[in-house]
Amino acid sequence: MIIETIIATTNDNGTPHLAPMGPEYSVGYQNFVLRPFEGSTTLANLVQRRAGVVHFVDDSMLFARAVLHQWDELPPLRLADEVAAPMLKDYLRAFEFDVTFVEASSNRKALSCVAVKEHIGRPPHGCNRGFNAIVEACILTSRLEFLPKENVDRQWTELQTIIDKTGSGVEREAMGLLTENLRKFTLNPNCASGV
Repeated sequence: MIIETIIATTNDNGTPHLAPMGPEYSVGYQNFVLRPFEGSTTLANLVQRRAGVVHFVDDSMLFARAVLHQWDELPPLRLADEVAAPMLKDYLRAFEFDVTFVEASSNRKALSCVAVKEHIGRPPHGCNRGFNAIVEACILTSRLEFLPKENVDRQWTELQTIIDKTGSGVEREAMGLLTENLRKFTLNPNCASGV
């Protein structure tokens, strides 16, 4: 099972780094695998520090800003209790974790992780299809360099329709940020593979 989350890690200079990522969980949430892209800041931070915090959140703007690394101001953070990493102050559920093993045999490293402390946050506000569409748009955004333009355009149109029908003002604003980024990105019309 994959759940889309926000991962918090610590950069080389001690500053916080937030990125959306979908850990793959087996039974329960105590053990999971992360597969960050090669060259990503999250991968570098996790390999070097071997710790982070995974957050379950329902804030679509947080996902959009994290995938774009566009922050007017970072969301409120605190230090985690057990690991050397920052932690969001607003979350539904969070797990401080250690990286126990790095598998480097595939084209994307697989990091085996174990939760060392669980936090229960506030109750969820509820979920609408617009929020889910933002998560999907963030996943597309993270893969723009790999996807053919035709696929991105088709999926983007479908996601925008869902947000227009069901999203809140926050989802519309988040999609606006993601769409502005898409307009600036040069998509590869000849890319052969899609995700």
